[in-house]
Amino acid sequence: MSSQQDKRTALAKRLTSQTIQLTALNASINKLRKQELNHAQHQTWPYGQTPDKDTTTSIHTATELTLTSTHITNAINQLNALAAMLNEGSAYDE
Repeated sequence: MSSQQDKRTALAKRLTSQTIQLTALNASINKLRKQELNHAQHQTWPYGQTPDKDTTTSIHTATELTLTSTHITNAINQLNALAAMLNEGSAYDE
């Protein structure tokens, strides 16, 4: 195994480890998002009036968590693609 291949393989392993950590973080964010949405859905207010501040905050927080989750998902996909490219490059070294 060449030195370059060793380096690419080690980097691919680190990227995979980071992907696993990001996946766990994303799961936690999605759990919080669901809690915020659940909270907002169980609030009631008279027809024609705006929701109270707490409900509005929950909706805003859930929206922000959705955007954050989307960004993390994109990062996970990019890390997976990069790890695959590194592994493919290592195969060419053999």
